[in-house]
Amino acid sequence: MEIVKFAGGGHPVVVSAGIEDDFKVKADQIKDAITPRTKLLIFSSPCNPTGSVYTYDELEAIAQVISANGNILVISDEIYEYINFTGAHASIGAFEGMKDCTATVNGFSKGFSMTGWRLGYMEPAMVGRCMQ
Repeated sequence: MEIVKFAGGGHPVVVSAGIEDDFKVKADQIKDAITPRTKLLIFSSPCNPTGSVYTYDELEAIAQVISANGNILVISDEIYEYINFTGAHASIGAFEGMKDCTATVNGFSKGFSMTGWRLGYMEPAMVGRCMQ
């Protein structure tokens, strides 16, 4: 939230989910929060500190909402990709219409037990239709 303010010009909108939803925001909540001025969704799965992991179907629903709204970029934090005890990891960037709209942030320190090593990488979005 503070990084949006720091970048200037943006107004962060927090969409929350509690324990009753396994700390996972639903696609409908995201849809309701989107306005014509929405430019970015910052997203994480698996999530820290809750440990919540979005299912394939939940991610697909969110991807459909984002794709239907045109110019929204998703920053997907997937640093805990390999620390997942609920099944296979799914990336929101892999869904139909999301490749050009997703910047995936990941690293080596968490998944490969490289404590103290802060080695990360980012797969940038192609920012085709998303940043027009």
